[in-house]
Amino acid sequence: MKASDLKVLKVEFLLTRRCQYRCSYCKIVDSKSLRSQKELTTFQVCQSIIFISRTWPGAPIIFFGGEPTVRDDLPSIIKCCVDHGVKHAVISNSMRVLKDSEYADKLVEAGLSNWSTSFDGATLGLVTDPSVLKKSIQGVDALRMFRDKYGIRDLVTCITVTKKNLEALPDIIQDLTKEGIWSICTPLQCPLPILSYDYSSGNIADLPSQKQVEESAQILSFMARSGRFLMHNESGWFDLWPAYFRTQTWKCRDKGNLTIDADGSLRLCVDIAFPFSMSIWDLYMSYNVERYSDALLKSPPCNGCFWDPAFESLQRATREGTTQEEGRKSFRHEMTNEQIGQLLPEAQKWFVKTK
Repeated sequence: MKASDLKVLKVEFLLTRRCQYRCSYCKIVDSKSLRSQKELTTFQVCQSIIFISRTWPGAPIIFFGGEPTVRDDLPSIIKCCVDHGVKHAVISNSMRVLKDSEYADKLVEAGLSNWSTSFDGATLGLVTDPSVLKKSIQGVDALRMFRDKYGIRDLVTCITVTKKNLEALPDIIQDLTKEGIWSICTPLQCPLPILSYDYSSGNIADLPSQKQVEESAQILSFMARSGRFLMHNESGWFDLWPAYFRTQTWKCRDKGNLTIDADGSLRLCVDIAFPFSMSIWDLYMSYNVERYSDALLKSPPCNGCFWDPAFESLQRATREGTTQEEGRKSFRHEMTNEQIGQLLPEAQKWFVKTK
């Protein structure tokens, strides 16, 4: 068995566990989850990118952390992706790019094609704490900057859904769509611990009622099916909200993601380390590929979750009649002329139809 035999639709690459923020619902910056305190060098990250490009052509890489812009070499990493034909996305709190125009210039000059950021709401009543509000506002400011100053069109907001912003989601998604910005909705991981840590420290107060979940899911599923809104989530995701939003008991297996930690070690997912030590470079060996594949096929050692990045990959990897390339393409936000024409009129101006 070769590494290329693995069904990899996208790669999640945690470039660092460092971050300027300590958001109440996020424990990704917790260094306990790292096998070591080291981060890969620029050369090592680029080695990984080249290996990915040759092994799984067309699979996009999502860079996040922690906060990837704490690394001065992010422009070099982006350039490596461009040089080897790898579609990339960067998930950031956007603090640095707004304050450091030279750094933003370097990212764009390197070939930056996507910017993703958190946006949970534009008022204090819609977010979990003041720091999240600040991050949300600066995130959208950064998206507008990349859109208006640099002409970047693949712009994404990652919305952590809580009791406070659930019912406002349709309006939030509509407003973002009109600005040419995609939305990804992920329910706050709240009631159940995920092996080593719980994203929200078990804050049950942030959970909406079952009735609220059901009503919102129906509206959001309709919006996703309409094709009028820039929604990364598919309707099938929202259809399962009533079953899993509050319980967080959905489980994945062989979901189509390859997850790499900041030190190069592979993970079952962002939350769960591999049951044995293995790095991205170990996949050069067929024996290790088989061990990796076997580990993915087993039920994960957790209580479950309902995190969209895991669900969407499994859904697109297992959909009947869907090729790997079609699955990968859906992560790259490549729209046809027909899809652009279905969008809200205010959104269509941000996208160029092909001839």
